[in-house]
Amino acid sequence: MRREENFKPINRVQKVIYIYKEFGLVYLFKNYYKYATRMFLAVIISFFRHASIFLGLKKYKKLDIILTNNPIEKVTIIIPFKDTHDVLRVCVESIINKTEYKNYEIILVNNQSILPETKKLLEDFGKIPNIKILDFNEPFNYARLHNVIIDQVNTEFVLMLNNDTEVVSPDWLGHMVDIIQNNPNVGVVGPLLLFHNNTVQHAGISLGTRYGLPYHIYEGLPYVGIKSLPGPVQTICEVSAVTGACTLTRKSLYQSLGGLDENNLKVTFNDIDFCLKVYDARYHNIFTSNVYLYHYESYTRGLDYLQREKSHRLAIESNYFMKKWQKYKIDMFTGLDTRCKVIVSNNIQ
Repeated sequence: MRREENFKPINRVQKVIYIYKEFGLVYLFKNYYKYATRMFLAVIISFFRHASIFLGLKKYKKLDIILTNNPIEKVTIIIPFKDTHDVLRVCVESIINKTEYKNYEIILVNNQSILPETKKLLEDFGKIPNIKILDFNEPFNYARLHNVIIDQVNTEFVLMLNNDTEVVSPDWLGHMVDIIQNNPNVGVVGPLLLFHNNTVQHAGISLGTRYGLPYHIYEGLPYVGIKSLPGPVQTICEVSAVTGACTLTRKSLYQSLGGLDENNLKVTFNDIDFCLKVYDARYHNIFTSNVYLYHYESYTRGLDYLQREKSHRLAIESNYFMKKWQKYKIDMFTGLDTRCKVIVSNNIQ
């Protein structure tokens, strides 16, 4: 594909270039297969964006994003947790020590922690003026937890943040606020997230690329190795969805759309479901690669597919999500260059 970006006609491929079978020794090397799959997807995405092939879809009209470099709106950062005090400490202290934008408050949501180390940490955090600690004494339900807490928030802008994240870019919060406060048609903003080994964890989410389920764009690829690819890793762009691990939105919009689905998507896919509701309401989901955080992913709860009870719930929620959003079986932005036109202005009131 990379060799044929000048559109020289291809009459016939003489031999099969690559085949994968789920048996034999190759199947044992699942990590290699996952890496190969991700590289394949990266090449496909790169080719179609670079060549501007639209696969029969209507041409994308570039979205204007106005920035003032002067964010002013207050943000409430909501961080749920259960014990894992060492992870929570890293997350909160990275916000306090590294975030340049200071107009925020933090709500730590304690979901039935029991360890004395956690209690001691909360006592220390409780002495910090812009940190509140609230209890959520129900079985873990990510969606309901946020619905309950956001209902109590006094700010218009709310940021949902996983406790297993760590701030890296000092301007992360100010940049995200700058995007959403100056663009009323933006409903959600999410940043670049990296694993600690500097491979991509989140660079926006695409639909229908993995058994009909959402897929993290470029996940697992070395960040330094994909920066040369055109697309979302380079700029501010519109995507179908962003991960709930770090999502900035408006309280008014959140509540008008019914928040997260606490009945059918208690743990997984509720963030993507919300983004699709945002899209259907004619707002835009924006990903920015200009700032990034580390995300250690599922550190507190573990990975669902590795635990029998959780994998059963995951299967139910996956099926529900796929049935609900069948109309987006193919991602609405497939083959489109969705990079936004950024306008820096000092005249926004």
